[in-house]
Amino acid sequence: MAAEVFPTSIPHSQEAEVLEAKRSFIQQSEQELPVDEEGKPGGGPASNEGEEDGEGWQAAHPTLRERNALMFNNEHMADVHFIVGPPGDTQMVPAHKYVLAVGSSVFGAMFYGDLAEGQSVIHIPDVEPAAFLILLKYMYSDEIELEADTVLATLYAAKKYIVPALAKACVSFLETSLEAKNACVLLSQSRLFEEPELTQRCWEVIDAQAELALLSEGFCEIDKPTLEIILQRETLHIRELVVFQAALNWATAECWRQGMPVTPHNQRAVLGKALYLVRIPSMSLQEFADGPAQSDLLMLKETHSIFLWYTATNKPQLNFPVVKRAGLVPQKCHRFQSAAYRSNQWRYRGRCDSIQFAVDSRIFIAGLGLYGSSGGKAEYSVKIELKRHGSVLAQNPTKFLSDGSSSTFPVWFEHPVQVEQDTFYTGSAFSCNQTKPVSPGTSLPDSQLIRSPGCSDWLSSAHRDIFQSLSFFNLSMKPAVIVFGLAWFCWRFNEGVAADQLEGFIQWECRDRHLWIQVVSAQPPRLEAVDGSEVHLIDKQLASRCGYTISSLKPEPFYSFRASYYSCFTHNQNDEVFVFKFNVMVSDDSGRWSSRSVSALCPGLVWTHREVICEEDYMEVNVNRQSSCGGQMGEGAQVWQEALFQAQRTASFAWQLMFLQEDGRFPSMSPLEAQRWGYSLTASTHRLVLRAPYQRPHAVLTKVDGVPVEVLRVFLFFKQKLLVVMIDVSMACPVNSAMFDGTQLQWDIPQIIPPLVGDGAKFESQNFSLGVEGFLLDESTAASRGLSLLQQGGMVKIRVPFGAEGGYTKSLVLENVYKEAFTMELLYEHVFSLVSEDGSSFQTKHRMLKVLESPLICRVPFSLNKSISEQQMFSIYLGNIPADVFLEEVLINGKQLLVSGEPKLGLSIRPVVHLNGSRGYELQLPFDDPAVRWTNMGGGVVLYTIDANFTLTVMPHRQSYYYNTVITAQVLNACKWLSELS
Repeated sequence: MAAEVFPTSIPHSQEAEVLEAKRSFIQQSEQELPVDEEGKPGGGPASNEGEEDGEGWQAAHPTLRERNALMFNNEHMADVHFIVGPPGDTQMVPAHKYVLAVGSSVFGAMFYGDLAEGQSVIHIPDVEPAAFLILLKYMYSDEIELEADTVLATLYAAKKYIVPALAKACVSFLETSLEAKNACVLLSQSRLFEEPELTQRCWEVIDAQAELALLSEGFCEIDKPTLEIILQRETLHIRELVVFQAALNWATAECWRQGMPVTPHNQRAVLGKALYLVRIPSMSLQEFADGPAQSDLLMLKETHSIFLWYTATNKPQLNFPVVKRAGLVPQKCHRFQSAAYRSNQWRYRGRCDSIQFAVDSRIFIAGLGLYGSSGGKAEYSVKIELKRHGSVLAQNPTKFLSDGSSSTFPVWFEHPVQVEQDTFYTGSAFSCNQTKPVSPGTSLPDSQLIRSPGCSDWLSSAHRDIFQSLSFFNLSMKPAVIVFGLAWFCWRFNEGVAADQLEGFIQWECRDRHLWIQVVSAQPPRLEAVDGSEVHLIDKQLASRCGYTISSLKPEPFYSFRASYYSCFTHNQNDEVFVFKFNVMVSDDSGRWSSRSVSALCPGLVWTHREVICEEDYMEVNVNRQSSCGGQMGEGAQVWQEALFQAQRTASFAWQLMFLQEDGRFPSMSPLEAQRWGYSLTASTHRLVLRAPYQRPHAVLTKVDGVPVEVLRVFLFFKQKLLVVMIDVSMACPVNSAMFDGTQLQWDIPQIIPPLVGDGAKFESQNFSLGVEGFLLDESTAASRGLSLLQQGGMVKIRVPFGAEGGYTKSLVLENVYKEAFTMELLYEHVFSLVSEDGSSFQTKHRMLKVLESPLICRVPFSLNKSISEQQMFSIYLGNIPADVFLEEVLINGKQLLVSGEPKLGLSIRPVVHLNGSRGYELQLPFDDPAVRWTNMGGGVVLYTIDANFTLTVMPHRQSYYYNTVITAQVLNACKWLSELS
């Protein structure tokens, strides 16, 4: 049973207590009711005797909701009474069985079920009176009034009597009020109430703000099972000394709860096995010596063993975990894609640098990334702050070291700060003058030189910026979007920026086997490769021959560029260092162009014997020169290098490329002649690289297991007297497109491609991997994004869900219909070996960078009428709105109630963001708004109508499409009905 039911034939002493409480309650209720001039109750239910008008109290409350609400906690017509609360602190509550049975299945079974009994007095000792009254008020009126002091008790009551809507409201209230000081208590309660979403939210706060949470008073109030779960948590962002202190605090509180003296012996006893969840050996030796070793909580033998574990070569076995907690790894969001190092600087004079930002999901700000001086190594004093609505949430005066490079330097808050979604926060940094040079004799002037990141004037109210990035913890199940400033895109241009400060954000990174560059430009950027004093414009033809790829997969204005490590104009230093130099020209909205220089140095890699790369526009094979040619060493290697040098610069017939054709012909040509056909041959100390654009005349299109594959069978050979050396530099790449089944992209390719497998060699597959944007992902990360790879019947089947992380959507409006296509730049890698009869083997790494793209899919909005007549309010949900679309205008019956995203009086709009990145809007408009049309239908019925036209705008090109819907609501208006009768 959900409550203790007592018969009405109760003992005399108890009956007297109940009657006295009942009389007291009735008197109190009558005193609280409004009274008229004659002293009769005039604002609520009362006896009709003596009322001359005969209308009764019901006439003053025309709606069912009002009349029901008036019956809440009222003796009038009450047919059941509850004595709520523990003995000595009870309260009599009158109620009406019908109302409770309608609102709760538990009360329904209690009063009208098969085992129902006619008791009129029910004791509920395990529910607080205040919580029970909140429960009943919701049942009578749908009103929910939650307070921090009663919400947990109310949640218990809602769970006990199975009122899910009230329970959900309690959980939402708890999530809103969740912070570090109450996270541990709410974690304990969420486990008790079996609320997994609340549990997850508690863990997010505890993990990110572990020190605050574990040192809070609430931590000392949790039960022991929850204590053990927290202490064994791997992802706590906390020092282990603080964990030990928190466990000690909990043990002290538990001793008090059990009435035991607070002694080390008793603290150890109440902790039990929880003590051995503290990772004491992961502390520093100094922390252990100053803390646990002097606490008397450990036995002498344990202290001795731990000291030996720190210092001895042969470490003893310990009962404590020795591995440090993994903690959390902060992510970074950069304001600027790159900084023009030493090309655009200014003098920083100690101004405060601030930036506003907002997020679309809750994160925890851990710190800021700041620029330092370009003059060399130095130590700076700095004060960082985080504010919301002008109130300081966190600040930290500290110091940081800069090394004179273009990198940013992290400055951390003392504790990560919780940041909520859809709210603007202000991050500020104030850097004092340099406190001291790091290197002797390195003195910097009072005004330090700070690098300009480009469009800082637009992004900040300060004159110039030292503030570059945010470091944060994102513990939700989806990526966090951070928007800087008050505009839609943080890469937007500033009309007043000088020509040398055009936006042109440029970011570059060495990614495995290529240099990756990302550019922000209003028009497609132009790139030049710099080779000494020569400059080469990279057009489409040169790019496919020389190992460059220009891509515009991302939404404009983003463009990406890839350069192979062995691209034509890369300076290769003994296959150990690859140096790239480019000029990148970008434009702004007004058509102005500016040029930026990019210089990058990428370290060498460990290459397999043969690597075949299938790029977007070309194929490339990279083989080990020495193993291909019988391992020539010494002078032989030098002769090889000289021969290649001559072959690349003359028409020498010593070197030849020989193509194997389907008709049996074996045409051959020199490397210089091959270059005129679009091929590129490169040799280095250890590697030989051949590159070919797709659809060369010597390539053939064949099918392998039904999949079209472009194959180029080619050997490189030379003659030296009677010796002929041949090197297989054949390439093969699948050229089939992905299929789309409405929910996911499907790309099937052969596991074994015969042109890459020599005759008589044994094929051994070793590893398959998937990645995006040139980065390979581990298996678990790929799975978390929904990417799958299945080997079946000699085929490799790759599946990519529409909208998967790492892909991009492209938007288009056609005939007033919003359409979008999903694109992903997939990286597929297959590593296999060919084993010959003599046991020797050669490893091949086959890599494919494939653009998978879906067809255009219609995204038609929909609307839901969620209006409730009793609330006298239209409530509309507008859904299926993509992430790059916002609601710009709303017309209601021809009247403009939303202009440029700003609602007018009467209209309320709330955006709703969903996990898949799409969003919706909830709109509310009162029935009595002047824009609403109404029609008297007779009989007191009023028909309210709104003809809503929504203007939805696709950013950043501001293409608009429109959606129209008509919403009606019929309401019984008693006043109008009475006026008709009169």
